[in-house]
Amino acid sequence: MYKMHFSFLFLAPCVLSQTPSTIGTWIGHTNSLPNELLPDVPLLGNGNVGLLLDSRNSTCPLMGPTNPNTMGWGRNDTTDIYINSNSMWSCGFTNLSVTNNSCGVIAFGGVSISLTNAGLTGPLSYSAWQAIGSGTIGSNWTTVNGGVFSTIHFMHPVDNVIVSELSWAPASGDPAQVNANISTWSNGADGLRAGPYTYSMGCLDLTGAPVNCSTAPPPLLATVSRGATAGNSGSPYQVRAGLATGLVSGQGGSAWHKSTWPFYVYPGVSFIVAVPAHAPPVILLTAQAEASNFSDTDPALTAGQLLLSYLSPQGVQRIGAARDAFWGEFWGRASVSLPQQPLLQALWEGAAYALACAASTNASVPPPALYGPWASTDACGWQGDYTVRNL
Repeated sequence: MYKMHFSFLFLAPCVLSQTPSTIGTWIGHTNSLPNELLPDVPLLGNGNVGLLLDSRNSTCPLMGPTNPNTMGWGRNDTTDIYINSNSMWSCGFTNLSVTNNSCGVIAFGGVSISLTNAGLTGPLSYSAWQAIGSGTIGSNWTTVNGGVFSTIHFMHPVDNVIVSELSWAPASGDPAQVNANISTWSNGADGLRAGPYTYSMGCLDLTGAPVNCSTAPPPLLATVSRGATAGNSGSPYQVRAGLATGLVSGQGGSAWHKSTWPFYVYPGVSFIVAVPAHAPPVILLTAQAEASNFSDTDPALTAGQLLLSYLSPQGVQRIGAARDAFWGEFWGRASVSLPQQPLLQALWEGAAYALACAASTNASVPPPALYGPWASTDACGWQGDYTVRNL
């Protein structure tokens, strides 16, 4: 008979380190999305909704929702913000009978920021960054003259509201102002597991009422939604999500258009905003809302109402303060100091950051599956599901 001996090592309370200063950087066009796996791009999330930051350039193959040949805005130097949540699941179905083994994570949509100036010569070079200490990501487009168009993105730790700040610092030979095309879009109805309740797109005025995008005067909110059919023991129900994007500060908000792509690809609404040189950032807000049954109204309207509750400089300050408080408390409870092994510490901090972005302590929020809230396609590997495998 073998005897088993257990010994326990009791450790003194760990001395917490300061907030991580690690900033991950990506140099060159990522062009990774959409992707059936989880690509190597900057990530952000609040435990329910997640963001993936990608890039496209006029010299690269066209991917994603904005195409200069069909939407007519010139350049395609684009930062794409893919947005999804842990709730976006769908199942195959026949005559409203759901086959549960066909269920999987699907893509939702996002916001794209494209430079449109004819005065820019290119191609522009791209870099991106991820500051895990503060829960902030961003991108930089650099001209051949050395001017930089930058974006910064962060979000509320509870409410699904995203802040995007756009800035322009031209060099000699660059125009004094650039124009950015802001495109709010959803995935269409061509997914492998998409249901019959597919999408809507349109505009809201500042009361939250639907209006005609092409005739109503700005300021407006651009909205999209996507639906899918999921199921529980063979009973179908609808999963829907909506986005709304609006302009907090900055010039423009003109030239509103609905997408001219076939609607089953990337339905969306776009508008142009001016970004002047060396001025305070142009600030955009994007809000996300979800619904999970057949009777709910369009969640894009709910997203619009949430956006309007923050659509002011004071609202942006509230989001920033909530972001700072969350990450300050998180790292105060979770951080460690390994001064002799900085690479190991950076690895641990990155994993802790991803966990905080993907999982919520709110019991009403679905837990993250294989790709968390970062699925960018309807054809995720292994369906993006909850997976346990024997190795």
